[in-house]
Amino acid sequence: MAEHLAILSPEEVHLLYQRPAFDWQQRARYFSFTPAEAQRAEQFATPVSKLYFLLQLGYFKAKQQFFAFDLAEARTDFLRVFTHVLERRARQRPEKRDLVACVVAFGTNHGLGDLAKRSDLGYADLAGTSHNFIRQETLLEANKHIIEATAELPMFAHYHLEPDRLHSSSDGQKYGTQFETINARYSPKYFGLSKGVTAYTLVLDHIPLQTKVIGANEHESHYVLDLLYTNRSAFGG
Repeated sequence: MAEHLAILSPEEVHLLYQRPAFDWQQRARYFSFTPAEAQRAEQFATPVSKLYFLLQLGYFKAKQQFFAFDLAEARTDFLRVFTHVLERRARQRPEKRDLVACVVAFGTNHGLGDLAKRSDLGYADLAGTSHNFIRQETLLEANKHIIEATAELPMFAHYHLEPDRLHSSSDGQKYGTQFETINARYSPKYFGLSKGVTAYTLVLDHIPLQTKVIGANEHESHYVLDLLYTNRSAFGG
């Protein structure tokens, strides 16, 4: 039986061939046209064709490869950061609809079981996707991409209280818990005889930068520094 020499690990192969995820400085570097490139882009008939040319050219400059993608993915790349939890399966990609469904189910506090009952998606597929691809590190990275993409929209500047300064605030939202968790605490004011948690969120000009789950009985001001320090985005750090 022939043996194959493994030069790269699955994770290294994934990093080698995955589409690059740029920060704002890299976007300015790779997605800028030279005069010759701008002249070539003008030969395309539609704005969409020009945009694809810009993206493919920028990706090629960075990794000397061409990639298959749609514009919705290229805008934020946030779905692409949900990698498999096992390193040997790093190249395995989740079903897009199952991944989006899991994010919606958790984001709306409905859960996978309720979403499966209300849709044609199977609970086993959703649970498998959640178990393999959704974890704290992928959620934080996806949130970072969405934050930075939102802040680049022209509308973002209209929320500034001052033209040359960003303002942040933090506040907590109370949520009842169905199961015992390490942060679940009694709070008669909000939950009666039941337990719940506080989702304490740092907001920068209407963009939620960072959230931390704390006990419902804890003083929120004790965690302001924690939110500021663990913010991973390019804004408000």
